[in-house]
Amino acid sequence: MTSSDTAELRLTVLNPGGRDLEQYFDKPAEPDSPAHAPVNFHAYAACTQGSFHCETKSAIAENTPVLLLLRGNFKASERAFNELKRQKRKVAVALKESGLHQVAQQLGDPAKLSRFLNIVSKADGCIASTPEVAELYQQARLKSDPATVAFITTPYPLQDRQWNFTVPPNRQSGILVGTREWDVPSRNHVAALLAARTLGNATGEPVTVFNLDGRKGRKLLAELKFADGKLRVLEGKKSYVDYLGEVAKHKIVFQLDRSRVPGRVDSSHPRRWPRALPREAEAVQPTTGRFRRGTLGSIAKGTVAGRRTF
Repeated sequence: MTSSDTAELRLTVLNPGGRDLEQYFDKPAEPDSPAHAPVNFHAYAACTQGSFHCETKSAIAENTPVLLLLRGNFKASERAFNELKRQKRKVAVALKESGLHQVAQQLGDPAKLSRFLNIVSKADGCIASTPEVAELYQQARLKSDPATVAFITTPYPLQDRQWNFTVPPNRQSGILVGTREWDVPSRNHVAALLAARTLGNATGEPVTVFNLDGRKGRKLLAELKFADGKLRVLEGKKSYVDYLGEVAKHKIVFQLDRSRVPGRVDSSHPRRWPRALPREAEAVQPTTGRFRRGTLGSIAKGTVAGRRTF
């Protein structure tokens, strides 16, 4: 992708039937803004100074290449795809929920599988936020050029100073458990808590965990019998910025997540929870990243070009 391709590309991300507000990224997003942070699928629009929409008509009016998110039962996505193609738009598609367990749940239904295969086979390209989903797209469109499927990690605006929440190492303390879902087997939340307890006992560092399950969650945590003063439980959700600050002040974020989802600590709502650490990280030091624009510019050309750091 040449510098001229980069300068010309503006990507419209369409989440048909979604609840997020229409959003433009022609100006840098600010952390204290009530709008959606430039992360997750919003980030693909943000790193190209594009826009995010939930209404197909609005996306068509942008007159730019479209990244169509495949969500729910895929009915709304299929209707949006057909309308976009009638309007002769270049359309790449991406599964909105890309964890292996989420993909399996969606594609285990015959009607959903049929819609998925129909859309993916006709799209101009596919963007995968994980390598596993990229392989799925490749197998679903064997008659298409393999170069029309790209694995592009979700970008992050951490090269922007106002999004840099780094805390000096001498002010960091403790271990943050990055997962919080007890009932999703691939999260390995209990195993992570037990391992973090052992690590905390060995290092003297306290362990922090978020509890969004109220009384049930507190009872489960009590069963693990952490030493007095060694478990810090944060109740409820925080704002996006406050959560980033909480992550940054810990020495490490520890998790055993095997869900194969985009880089994350843990996530249940994109407006509230960041995905800002390496996807396979089990024990990682809070760090910074950069917007990554991989092959977005290839959507309009039907080819995959080299990757660069934004």
